[in-house]
Amino acid sequence: QLFHGDGAYWRLVEAGGDVTMTVDQMRRELRVVHHVSGSSRDGNPSDVDKVMNIVEHKQSIHGAAPFIHNPKKLVVLDGKRYLNTSVVECIKPSNQSGIWGDGFQFIAGLIDQQFDPEARCHLINWLAHFFQSALKGRLSKGTALIIVGGPKRGKTLLSNKVIGGLVGGCVDASDYLLGESNFNSEMFERAVWAIDDSLGAVNHHNRTQFTNRLKKTVANHQFKCEAKFRVPITLPWHGRIIITANDDTESLQILPNMDMTIRDKVSLLMIKGDAPVVNVANPGDLVDSELPAFAHWLQEYAIPEEVKDGRFGVEAYHDAKLLEEAVDSSPSAVFREMFSVWRKSIMADEAPEPICMTATEILNNMKGQLGPVSSSIGCTKEQTLGRRLTALSRLEPTWLKKTKSGGIVRYTVFP
Repeated sequence: QLFHGDGAYWRLVEAGGDVTMTVDQMRRELRVVHHVSGSSRDGNPSDVDKVMNIVEHKQSIHGAAPFIHNPKKLVVLDGKRYLNTSVVECIKPSNQSGIWGDGFQFIAGLIDQQFDPEARCHLINWLAHFFQSALKGRLSKGTALIIVGGPKRGKTLLSNKVIGGLVGGCVDASDYLLGESNFNSEMFERAVWAIDDSLGAVNHHNRTQFTNRLKKTVANHQFKCEAKFRVPITLPWHGRIIITANDDTESLQILPNMDMTIRDKVSLLMIKGDAPVVNVANPGDLVDSELPAFAHWLQEYAIPEEVKDGRFGVEAYHDAKLLEEAVDSSPSAVFREMFSVWRKSIMADEAPEPICMTATEILNNMKGQLGPVSSSIGCTKEQTLGRRLTALSRLEPTWLKKTKSGGIVRYTVFP
């Protein structure tokens, strides 16, 4: 089929995908492939011109973009027609018995050995919701997944080869979530955005930026896609973000700030400490050979009603130790600790009185009292500090009270 839009002609390829053509390429296509005459007589339009005119008017599209796991080749979005350029497909399920591990012994063993029963159940529910919706051609939203464990325990194998392999592959999204790049068309061509120990040692600003991007990506469902030589388009994307990390202190800095606004959007899974090292030859090839059987099992799996979530399909799950680690290392927790030290330093008298100060005065005083250490709280500006103080006043009302008079916000610090 031939289409016209976004300043170009488009031809669908039988094997899937599309070919973009200029005017000259389109003329040659019609003459050589379709045997349409390009000769004109007596000043009348040639048959090629007539066909091109029909394509421009009858087969017009606003543009072309990847609508992953959508079987329609023409997609209507906001009243405009787009050519679906996606060629991504789910792995085709085989015909197995439906028993756990039948035909996918290695994958089943990997999951059984990696996780305790509760975490394993969540992973299966999460993955079944994801795969079933993709297989039906109606990809639905779900939580981000963070998997933490020791080295060589199969984290990346599970993320990229098992989960990514089920839905047509994955793409590295590290640069985007770290704020180093915007969305690009390559990211929209895969249903799994993977990050593998990419953050390393980060400061509070980078971690906050990472958390905000992660939260917005999971919560939103439309993103601006900028493909080279094409008109930018706002695309729906209901894929999954999967982050894998080792369990050492530095790697755990990849954990987002787990405040209440993000907890329903992220699941935290911890691989068991006694999980064996993956020590088989060519594990990726072994996974590939078992994926059709595993896909069949997931296709037939029934997600329990009690874990279903109206917004993200399956409720988020948080390993207790990982959640505690994320909360304790969050900027809010660090600020609370630093504020407590500062508060004690200014209340050194035997019978101290409450002190009323603006955010600017508190910031300058903290710098004077704590010195260079004060920069570790990630509050170098009055506006940022004001937000932290407001949050802390709700959390610790016996420490701090916020008041506003004459348009000026002040904070009373209690002994």
